[in-house]
Amino acid sequence: MTGKGDQTRQMILEKSKALLMDKGYHALTMSCICAQTGLSRGGLYRYFSSTEEIFLALLGDDKDHWLDRLNDAMEKGSSAKEILRYYLSEMKKGILAGEGRLSLTAYEYVRTANREFAFQRYETALAMTERLLAYGQARGEYAPFDSKAMAAFFLVFMDGLRISGSVIPFSSSDLDGQLKILEAQILVQD
Repeated sequence: MTGKGDQTRQMILEKSKALLMDKGYHALTMSCICAQTGLSRGGLYRYFSSTEEIFLALLGDDKDHWLDRLNDAMEKGSSAKEILRYYLSEMKKGILAGEGRLSLTAYEYVRTANREFAFQRYETALAMTERLLAYGQARGEYAPFDSKAMAAFFLVFMDGLRISGSVIPFSSSDLDGQLKILEAQILVQD
């Protein structure tokens, strides 16, 4: 059960995410967040000291969510095919919802504020993806390939879809076609 403080923190992050997707990183201010959340400056500062801290918390929570999902699924012995299909389905939902704009915001942040952040984020995502691919190969569900090279390809491909989806109005069937091509590169064909 989450407490009121956790709920308030989550509300701040959700409202900030929408603002970041709309305005971008540099246009976001603590005043904008106060107006959007209804919190006083003191109330907001009780949870976060800056827009950068909020942005990094958003991205950190997202990474933690995916890492927890992956760990849980692998510990339960879930099918590697199903893990992949779930991930691709969630990415498709995010792209259709316009969440690629958050990726653009992340690039804006990296270009001007913190280049090291991009490298660390990429390395973490690469390790998680490589781990999933190795898991699928060990189970005989994924084709034989260099899992590190495929993980890098996978990440760049998905990032490209997310960013493109922020400016190109992909339909659900457009995304299905792209994701099926990616899936065909990974799964053992029956």
